[in-house]
Amino acid sequence: MQEKIGYKVLNSRRRSCMRFIQEGGVYYKKDKKVTPKEYCGPLCVFDTLQNAVSFKEFYSNYYGQHIVKCNYVKSKITKIYVSSGFCTQLVQLPIGTILADSVTCLE
Repeated sequence: MQEKIGYKVLNSRRRSCMRFIQEGGVYYKKDKKVTPKEYCGPLCVFDTLQNAVSFKEFYSNYYGQHIVKCNYVKSKITKIYVSSGFCTQLVQLPIGTILADSVTCLE
């Protein structure tokens, strides 16, 4: 599939996606293609800078985040579910979220 431009909100110190690194998250190094860990994914990116900014502003007091431009390959998966020991729930994603099979940060 063709790569497209998107925006990733990352933790400023670890270059990871928020605080979920221990739960299947990955580290995003500049110019390195990242794919989901085994049994995890897809990855999330934002379609526009404004949607990434809105998300960052909502969470920035908690996580110290920054936004980086990236290339991504859109996933065929259209929904994300979270499973606990008792139930499986559909996750409601922030506005403008794109699910991706791979992400390459350009910054």
